[in-house]
Amino acid sequence: MQRTYKFRLYPDHNQYKKLDHPLDACRWVYNTMIEKINREGFQTRNDLNYFLTELKESEPWLYNHHSKMLQMVSTQIDGAQKSLAELQKKRPQNRKSQICKIFQIQHLCVQPIRICNQGQFFASIQNRQNQNHHT
Repeated sequence: MQRTYKFRLYPDHNQYKKLDHPLDACRWVYNTMIEKINREGFQTRNDLNYFLTELKESEPWLYNHHSKMLQMVSTQIDGAQKSLAELQKKRPQNRKSQICKIFQIQHLCVQPIRICNQGQFFASIQNRQNQNHHT
């Protein structure tokens, strides 16, 4: 059984810098990968991970951050590219289509939330404690 706790943090200035530094690294890697996609076109997740290896060789400060965290940036970009390609295939050219936006929080027990043009709101929140309790 897994439990989830939620805490409010009040970091001082030094702690805030330590928390903000990984976010800056992810933002920089994300923007660099987007620049590469704009220059060279569609890139798969594996292509972006190879590019991340090249980035780490040229930018040694990236070795200070967890590789999984930086690889998740390429996974998110790959998912966004695939979703965009699907939307471009399905969308009719002469009229507006009903496009739903999906927001997903990955490391919490929350399923994707859909917000549609009609103003409908669908959300399902799973509690791991309830999932594992079906014995």
